[in-house]
Amino acid sequence: MLKLLKYEFRKGLTSILVMLAITAALEGYFLYGLFSWADDGVHTAIAGMMLLFMTLAVYVFVLVRGVTSYSGELKSRSAYLIFMTPHSTRKIIASKFLFTFVLGVLFGGLYIGLGVVDVGLLLRELGELEEFIEMFREAMQELGIRVDQIAMAAVFTVIYMVLSLLSFFAVAYLAVTLSHTLFRDKSWRWVMAILFYFMINYGIGLINSIFPTAYMSMRFTEAPGVGNLAEAYGIQTAPTFKDLLILVVPQALVSLATIIASFFGCAWMLDKKVSL
Repeated sequence: MLKLLKYEFRKGLTSILVMLAITAALEGYFLYGLFSWADDGVHTAIAGMMLLFMTLAVYVFVLVRGVTSYSGELKSRSAYLIFMTPHSTRKIIASKFLFTFVLGVLFGGLYIGLGVVDVGLLLRELGELEEFIEMFREAMQELGIRVDQIAMAAVFTVIYMVLSLLSFFAVAYLAVTLSHTLFRDKSWRWVMAILFYFMINYGIGLINSIFPTAYMSMRFTEAPGVGNLAEAYGIQTAPTFKDLLILVVPQALVSLATIIASFFGCAWMLDKKVSL
């Protein structure tokens, strides 16, 4: 498995280094604008916006790269040789799943970390970090807006994004393998791959719609003063993190089932149906 992961890493090393280099350059530009305050912070604002766009670009890159790389190996006369190595098809598919997921998690962690650090540096440079936090907390409390629920919403947004990322790759790999299985010699098989992808996702969406989401149970606002009163008497007026985590379990199981079905389905079709 380690050798297969090294192969996936070497294959995508150039594009990964390019993404990291661009990110480092933009971060350097942001820090230059922040600490020099050239043009009254114009450079800082431009760099911040470019970093946001870069985050989106990298997210799309990770999604597209994993699928196109796999599809290319199925149709290329040279790239398919990986399937001729003395490794089981399941190991090869597992290495692709794992590498793409880890790559997405690492890039996601990188940009979330940069965002937190950069915002903190910006506020500290303005000399208003502590004042801003206290003013924000008091304003939210006066308006009856629950900061804890907003924070949990951010956490569960990340959880749902991870589940979506896992499901995306599972469904995309399955759709590509199906198109190569059923329409091997057809030049328009990519159209069928897209069609299979949306059909499978539609079915998964129907299953997920049966279960409530964590967002539906959150209470972001309440009458001003109710929070203090509830806290004084130990009354729970909003779901806890544990309550919300339980609501994620059904959709997490659906994502897990999707991954397992895709993994074994792709491995079976590559062994029995796809002519490599």
